Amino acid sequence: MWWPLGKKYPECHPAQVDSKTYDFVVVEFPNSLWVSQLTSVVVSGGTAGCTLASRLSENPKISVLVLECGPANDTWLSRNPLISSDPTRPTFGATRWKSEPMKYCDNRRSGVFRGEVLGGTSRINSMIYTRGTAADYDAWASLGHSEWSYEKLLPYFVKSETSLDYQDSTYHGNTGPWITQTFTYFNWLFQAYRAFTDCAKSMGFIAIPDCNAPGAPPEGVATHSLTLSKRRERVSSLEAFLPKKIALERRNLTICTNTLVSRIVFTQEKGLSHRKFENTYSVKVNKEDIVCSSAIGSPQVLMLNGTGPRESLEEHGIKVVHDLPGVGSTLTDHYSIPVAWEVPAAESLLSIATSPLKIALELFKYIFFQVGLFSIPVQTLAPYVRSGMIREDSTGLVEKLRRNLLILKVTSPTLSSCHFPRVEWIISTNRNSKTCSLKPPYSAF
Repeated sequence: MWWPLGKKYPECHPAQVDSKTYDFVVVEFPNSLWVSQLTSVVVSGGTAGCTLASRLSENPKISVLVLECGPANDTWLSRNPLISSDPTRPTFGATRWKSEPMKYCDNRRSGVFRGEVLGGTSRINSMIYTRGTAADYDAWASLGHSEWSYEKLLPYFVKSETSLDYQDSTYHGNTGPWITQTFTYFNWLFQAYRAFTDCAKSMGFIAIPDCNAPGAPPEGVATHSLTLSKRRERVSSLEAFLPKKIALERRNLTICTNTLVSRIVFTQEKGLSHRKFENTYSVKVNKEDIVCSSAIGSPQVLMLNGTGPRESLEEHGIKVVHDLPGVGSTLTDHYSIPVAWEVPAAESLLSIATSPLKIALELFKYIFFQVGLFSIPVQTLAPYVRSGMIREDSTGLVEKLRRNLLILKVTSPTLSSCHFPRVEWIISTNRNSKTCSLKPPYSAF
């Protein structure tokens, strides 16, 4: 049952936590809230913040405050896999920033997408559940922290997951809050998917049924696991770790949304700075302030607090607390470059846009039977390949793929960094009416 038939997701306003004291505070993103000394404050209710707040608040003896810059926005539509998977529209919390000019990209500025909503980007992404290549974790461990090896992290992957496909597997879980499953409905619903798979196999790509298996090759055509429930609903970190049931039942947990953290004040006393601004509030932390504000928000919170490169802090008139040059200066992100093919509209999810009757029929099928086009995630299949293998002609790619397959037969993919995938092609049907024709003969790109 969902609101208004049931209770609404519990959210509070910053004024409701003003001057209160907590054990832990989880901070989501910078805004007009001053954080001093609580037991725990989790700064961010994003993908990591929801998980952390849930684990901390399991102990009823400690108080936990979650500070999130966006709303909860916990609705039926926000859980629909097709409708909610859109990082370009703000309907479900998606925001877009412009990057600074990039030196190695002709000083161009690129769009940076993120989810400013409780649950973070896991509320708007394509629900793909990939743990990453085991070799990456082992490489981290080789730098000096053995606890980050794949072997040490695997129990946590298993503990957090309930796989609907691999219930007897030693490397998949069956009791965790994060529900996953593979989705092959696309592969027979749209011929274009089968054609793409056949083409990839003819070039030497091998099929990877489970890319999260420890011994799975990092190059090939992978069928993704998705964070999707039995009822074909999105399972974001909000639904998995901080659902409405937990938020309502735990009296020691407070979730403050639409709240920006502007500064963390370190004081010897239990009090906070007496400075007051319009719509600015403060809370106190007894034990720990935990910043989980993403790759962009976390360094911003630290720099607003005076921790970061001295030159940048002084440029913006921020008092230097700790000169730490690495903060905010080494972010790298993957590019998303759309490549389009023209196909009949029947081979695209846009086929439902050509007929109001079909929209009604597909909604009926989804609401009552959890099947049909509205039950479909937009991305379920992807080939992985190293960028160094790509040449203008495809022959070099085919040759290197075959050579790598011979290597993989005799060595573990976790042993050599040369096997790290660098390029991922995600196959998706188009849903953008601006890039397709909705008039006969109907074509989608």
